[in-house]
Amino acid sequence: MCVLCHDTFSRSDILKRHFIKCSVRRGNPTGASHLSHPQAHVKKNAAAQQKTVGAEGDVNHMNGMGNMPADGMVHPFGIIPASDGMSNVANDQSQLSRSSSMNRVADDANRDRRNMTASVMGASTRPGNFDQTYSSGEVANNMTANINPQLANYSMPQNQSGMPMFGGSGSADWSQMFQAGAHSTYVNSSPSNTEQGQMQTVTNLEPNPSSAGAVGIPGDNPTDSFDFPSWGIPSSYSDSSYQQLSSKILAFLRTPTTVAANPVTVSILDFSFRPDNVRVFLENYTHFHAHLSILHVPTFRALEAHVGLLAAMCCVGACYSDRMPAANLREIMDLLKAALESSSRMFASLMQIGGSEVGYEWASFGSSKTDVEELQAIMLTQVLFTWHGTPAQREKARRTFPLIASSARQAGLLRLSTDATMHSPVHQPDFSLENFNISQFNWHSWVEQEKRIRLMYMIFVYDVALGLYFNAGREFDPLEVRLPLPADDAAWDASDINECAEALGLCGSDAAKIRNPDGTRRSNQPEMHLVLKALLDSNYRIQPGSTNLFGKFILIHALIGMMRQAQLEGGSAMLSRSNTPLPAHAWFLGAQGSPGSANSGRATPVDLGANVLDAQTVRVFMTALDKFKANWDHDMAAQFPPSAAVNPRRYGFSRDGIHFYWLAMYLLKNTRTADLQMAPDERFALVIHILKSVKQWVLTDGASRGEEMGSVGEIDASYGAKDVTLDMTQLFRPLPTTVRRSPGFAAAQAGAMRNQQ
Repeated sequence: MCVLCHDTFSRSDILKRHFIKCSVRRGNPTGASHLSHPQAHVKKNAAAQQKTVGAEGDVNHMNGMGNMPADGMVHPFGIIPASDGMSNVANDQSQLSRSSSMNRVADDANRDRRNMTASVMGASTRPGNFDQTYSSGEVANNMTANINPQLANYSMPQNQSGMPMFGGSGSADWSQMFQAGAHSTYVNSSPSNTEQGQMQTVTNLEPNPSSAGAVGIPGDNPTDSFDFPSWGIPSSYSDSSYQQLSSKILAFLRTPTTVAANPVTVSILDFSFRPDNVRVFLENYTHFHAHLSILHVPTFRALEAHVGLLAAMCCVGACYSDRMPAANLREIMDLLKAALESSSRMFASLMQIGGSEVGYEWASFGSSKTDVEELQAIMLTQVLFTWHGTPAQREKARRTFPLIASSARQAGLLRLSTDATMHSPVHQPDFSLENFNISQFNWHSWVEQEKRIRLMYMIFVYDVALGLYFNAGREFDPLEVRLPLPADDAAWDASDINECAEALGLCGSDAAKIRNPDGTRRSNQPEMHLVLKALLDSNYRIQPGSTNLFGKFILIHALIGMMRQAQLEGGSAMLSRSNTPLPAHAWFLGAQGSPGSANSGRATPVDLGANVLDAQTVRVFMTALDKFKANWDHDMAAQFPPSAAVNPRRYGFSRDGIHFYWLAMYLLKNTRTADLQMAPDERFALVIHILKSVKQWVLTDGASRGEEMGSVGEIDASYGAKDVTLDMTQLFRPLPTTVRRSPGFAAAQAGAMRNQQ
């Protein structure tokens, strides 16, 4: 491999001739030879990191330190963020409602505490103490927020004492990422971010080793490509296929306005979307796909997909690669957004541009897979603008979203499709396995219906996130989304109709246990609006094992969205909409007088402090969160018991709802009117800081059961703390080596590749 441009060659003599020309064209400041290899830099950095870890030693002796950081700042949950240089749970907040001690030290390296002794957690399954308050000081962008939580005396109902516990765990450490440092001969060509987040053009087209997540991320090395899905391209490298994709993407992004306005941007496009870069970017999209699986890998065909979706996937993949400088990528993101919006007939119809000839037939949405793929591309672009952009780009995304929400509503995404080509009996709420003939199972219809469901839930969770992190107004009421929750991962990832049917339990319980060991094994999932009503009603409880991890992630966000709306509108207005009778369903039980009920028969004591909600509304949400946590504890113990092997289906942001449970608990007790009126970036700084801080509670609570920390716990300490221009790879972290090389992940990708060829 050429250390200057990363191209690979089969023979050393060809590499040598190329290297001479490449040195003249690019320069060779380090004096490297054609046989030099960047792996030396990786080993050097790894050794330096190992030395640092050794110097840290055992941090348990810090438990007796005072609870005030050096900067005088008091942090949520008594945790000092990693950027402060030390972290420990405050001694005066160490008393747990169901454990003897919570003296824990936050780990700046995001390492799990699987070697924690049993005495740390004792016999508890969950910490309590959630009567926090914080001062009314403004939160600055540099995260010097004046937060002053005091944890005290939050007690759970007596009969919610947790589920059976598992002691210890030999699970592999997921926080081990690929070492940075490769390709360090290149100079960082990205300009520094300005205060206003202004876009700047980078004319140096060399790879940028300093862009976050870039160096050492798998996928840039062809020898690592076997770990990634091919997205419909044959596993053998096909020059013509990637050349065709490159040409399609460039033609889509090169608008007449772009060419006339900025010829430099055209040069950046030409270099960035070369065929070999397109291959790498598509492979690296897998890092994001692990966090939010909205694309169906087994049936995805890159050569047939909507070109806008391919361009969006490449831009997401470029975040995880060192082949495009960050500033160049953000400039291309603007071109992508403009190209998608100008070519969208849905948007044109809503904006009434061009008259009746651009009218969109909303009733036919989804009859062509291009419709769904166009909306998938638009949402991926929204994700990029929100979590990887400048303040100006985030503002653009917030202004655009109401149009996207209107498109989803007009297209009927809030309900199951009634189109005959997408009718999936398995998704219907009245589906009965006993009366279903397996020969009637249509995998194509099931996949297309599931695509719509996952796309709508991506839009819905994004809507909640805009309100939670940026104080934006909501577009959807959670109770109006009448869709089943997403199917189990084993069914979604299945490479053919037989594997999918087995994972759904259509071939019997024994086949489901083998094919789908860590899911619900349900043929269909409960509808979100009904689960929410059952959670909010003290007369019902959710049957254990009724929801999977993705479903729980959606449910906790829905509860956060409802809680925020109650804080804005008043609790009585929100609760009146959820007090409708529930039909009989197998996934919940009437709780009055039943064993294990979430209702203890006593009113949960509530200290409102400066809370904007009344005591009754707080109590209702506390009950819902209690039941959510009880189901999480039980289902994690049953579906993901402690094991030395890494389970790839546990990894991913959308499988990590437990962090948002603790975030919801904090915000329920400590939200003031001023918090709901914060400027977007101030609000973001506050909430992302609390979300990173609750990692300590997740670690402490799950240690006795051997639970993994999860992907949300790996958010980089610097993300959103200082730089107003965000780096998405610090939020949705690259796939760790332990997951990428786990048998389950490799088998899933191999099955998809077989199906695509």
